[in-house]
Amino acid sequence: MRSELRHQLPVLEAEIEASNVDDFTKAELKTRLGALMREISEAPG
Repeated sequence: MRSELRHQLPVLEAEIEASNVDDFTKAELKTRLGALMREISEAPG
């Protein structure tokens, strides 16, 4: 499952960048995505 999530993260990041939202919202989403990436990489197993 974690491997699948890792493969989806770049897709999600690209979708955030391509989205039609303001820069503040993009920055907030990227911050949350970064936190999610850290959680996935630090999770045991």
